[in-house]
Amino acid sequence: MRQRVSEIGLSKLGKKIARISGEKDEFYIERICGLISEKFGGYSISHVNGRYRATDLTSRDHAAKMLIAGERYIIDETTAAVRFIIPNNRSLYVWSRA
Repeated sequence: MRQRVSEIGLSKLGKKIARISGEKDEFYIERICGLISEKFGGYSISHVNGRYRATDLTSRDHAAKMLIAGERYIIDETTAAVRFIIPNNRSLYVWSRA
């Protein structure tokens, strides 16, 4: 987390999470890390593979000619979908068999 905080930069973070008056950088970083730790429980990443057209619909014959000419008709794509897990204690239900 500290690496990401340093990549973003303290001045940029300061626009979103206000500093306490006179707060030193190290304490500010600790507080930001604590806030993030409280809010996010984890994450999951799914990889999605797909294809899309680079141009209008065409015949197989024309698509083959495009391929031979080095033109692209279908483009393969891989995307990562990230889901963050945010605990919600307001809706916490404790199960009881009683």
